[in-house]
Amino acid sequence: MRVTGECTNEGRCGEVTKVHKVFGTEAESEYIECHVFSVFVTFIERLSNIEEQREAAPEPAGFKLDYRRLKAPQRATLKHKLEGDHGNLELVVDKTMLEQSTVAAILLEMELRLCPKDTKIVVPSIATAWSLGEVPEDHGGEVATFKVIVKTTKHVLFVLWSEPPRHYTMLYVRNIEGHPRHIEFKDSMPGETARQAATRLLRNLELIEHGQECPEPCSTSRQADGWSCGLWASRWVERQLRENKGEDRLIPTSLAEMRNRANEFIMKIRESKNDAPVEAKGDKAPSKSYLTHEPARETLEEALFAASVCTKRLPTKAGTKGCRACVGEHFEAIRQRKSKGK
Repeated sequence: MRVTGECTNEGRCGEVTKVHKVFGTEAESEYIECHVFSVFVTFIERLSNIEEQREAAPEPAGFKLDYRRLKAPQRATLKHKLEGDHGNLELVVDKTMLEQSTVAAILLEMELRLCPKDTKIVVPSIATAWSLGEVPEDHGGEVATFKVIVKTTKHVLFVLWSEPPRHYTMLYVRNIEGHPRHIEFKDSMPGETARQAATRLLRNLELIEHGQECPEPCSTSRQADGWSCGLWASRWVERQLRENKGEDRLIPTSLAEMRNRANEFIMKIRESKNDAPVEAKGDKAPSKSYLTHEPARETLEEALFAASVCTKRLPTKAGTKGCRACVGEHFEAIRQRKSKGK
């Protein structure tokens, strides 16, 4: 059994060894309590928070982005996308409210790492514009196009910024043809301001009728400080992305781990330089110089040929040859292919 509810033991799994019925009191109704045996420990959890573990669940996707896939031109493009014209892509700092561009960077790192299918992630700057009292003006049909996207994409996740106080929340919309639209709202703090903003967003995007309201928050966990709501909302986004891929519920990533991972990504992006053409010398035509340590091989066959003529490495016992400096991003694929005798 695996604990899938938002509680202390969330994500832990084991075998149920005992089941007890706990009688209710004036403050709380009766419930079923399970003793679950895990690795080296037995913990107690309510039956409502436990589900039978699926045997065929896929292996969890990685928790670290492979930065070798991000070439210098792509990093420069991502930097411009996140910073815009203001250059305000800030790191995550403890006890400091996250900027909208910082949350956008966290979401972008997740998207690059998990590569979700049939999914649209809406960053705070865009989601907040739709949570205002009036629908944004439609310049060139962009508003109408965006409405169609959020109505037809299977999974849509919004990270919404509202005030007062300054606060981030998560809104999830699932559109499956032939089924009613499913909406979940998650908030790490009590209050109605964020839910009211989510209601305006849903109405403006015509995802609910004008007389309807955003559902009550389905989250039960609460932040213990006044600044980490952006990390909480981002953590819920990653959990939903993984569950949409069929993964089992995992133990939540700590806020410290999320901070470190986000800051590493932001530093990698901030360090990238905008590539400019090199000035022509004499009769030489201008060209672009990119900061990269790996050559770009368009196909695996090109990389295999480069490996066969590599002079920097000797063949191994498995018959593998070539180095990353000559075959580029196909390095691991070549090693696996040759080690299997293909």
